[in-house]
Amino acid sequence: MTDHRSLFPPVFATNRPPDGETVAEAVNRLLAGSRENLAHAPELALATAYMNPAGFGLIADEVERAPRVRLLLGAEPKTPPVRRIARPSPFEEHVAGLVDERDLTGFNIEADRSARRLVEWLRRCADGDAPTVEVRRLTTEFLHGKAFIVVHPTHPAVLAGSSNLTFAGLMRNRELNLGYPSGHHTQLVIDWFDELWDLAEPFDLAAVYEARWKPHQPWIVFLRMLYELYGLDDQDDDFAVSLGLNLTGFQRDGVARSVRILEELGGVLVCDEVGLGKTFVAGEIIHKAAVRDRQQVLVVVPAALKETTWVPFLRQFGLYSNRVQVVTYDDLRLGTKPEVQNLDQYALVVIDEAHNLRNPAAQRSKAVETLLGGEYRKKLVLLTATPVNNSLFDLQTLISYFVRNDAQFASIGIPSMAAYIKQAQAQDPQTLSPEHLFDLMDRVAVRR
Repeated sequence: MTDHRSLFPPVFATNRPPDGETVAEAVNRLLAGSRENLAHAPELALATAYMNPAGFGLIADEVERAPRVRLLLGAEPKTPPVRRIARPSPFEEHVAGLVDERDLTGFNIEADRSARRLVEWLRRCADGDAPTVEVRRLTTEFLHGKAFIVVHPTHPAVLAGSSNLTFAGLMRNRELNLGYPSGHHTQLVIDWFDELWDLAEPFDLAAVYEARWKPHQPWIVFLRMLYELYGLDDQDDDFAVSLGLNLTGFQRDGVARSVRILEELGGVLVCDEVGLGKTFVAGEIIHKAAVRDRQQVLVVVPAALKETTWVPFLRQFGLYSNRVQVVTYDDLRLGTKPEVQNLDQYALVVIDEAHNLRNPAAQRSKAVETLLGGEYRKKLVLLTATPVNNSLFDLQTLISYFVRNDAQFASIGIPSMAAYIKQAQAQDPQTLSPEHLFDLMDRVAVRR
């Protein structure tokens, strides 16, 4: 049986990521084959609800060669219509969706280059100053169908179905698109497009993307910088009320920020001052691991805090179970307790009074190194109000328990973590300002 992926024109297109099959490949096969087999490059007609630069980039090499392109956009119904006061119409929501597609493009160099390429194509004009790309938007009714059409008087071709001209539509989503050789079915699709094109209104899609490069107020730029650095920390705190701890706002922020750093680096320093609730922050992280993610957790504490603080705390909130074990530094060092016989069972390790680990040569420090080693990497939460006791090298030791690569932060101007801390240590303590350590601490610690 002939593989449909070799047929021209394409008769079927979907995305099967494991097999490397994509709608983008089929569309490019349709467009390239038509261009190469005809005496002149044909005109194109494209119908889609949404498009984005990433999707355009997948077929840009071909559509940029077309002498004329008609691009038809239209809203899709998302939910059954419900009458509400002052609710935007579906077609107003469609424009908002196009703006969302623009904003989701991102602000790195590659994304910016893709967006500029799209705008340049949309603004392209022929030698006689007539636009070669015309965009219209259907505003009188919903547009469900999507189509990639080669317009030619004798050899038209069509690939039509469910794929939007987006990266997801052309590469990821489980789409269904069917193609037809020249004939009656192809002409029906072309007639369908022409009918809707005549009903549609001109739409300046290029202007939507050109707004990316308009001047912005400094405050907006500053907020955008903060977002790029920290994201929306509160988007991760859906579990922060699960224990009924009645956390304060800054404690909830601490939980969300800790989880974000933990996910990024595999470890985090929680260094809030005494009395600000490090135990409660750790409790929420433990709950997330043990209850929501069904993982094993080991809490390592000084002997004086096991029965007076941690066991009562965990019992109070229903966390002291077969998934959450508490041991002392000595228990870990001696290795005789059943809780430390199989260290690889733990996915999360929480260590209180972590400044006790500042000397890497101490037996308790070596025991922690053994705990964190093993076949599977464990996430690590270090709790201490005093990450620096004798020198800044104490801080370096604590960070090294979860940041193993000295060049981990080279992308933010710290080619060597050890050299960075050594340089800060060489400063006069009276003149040492936060800027000498902020870039590093901002990446690894929660400190209020």
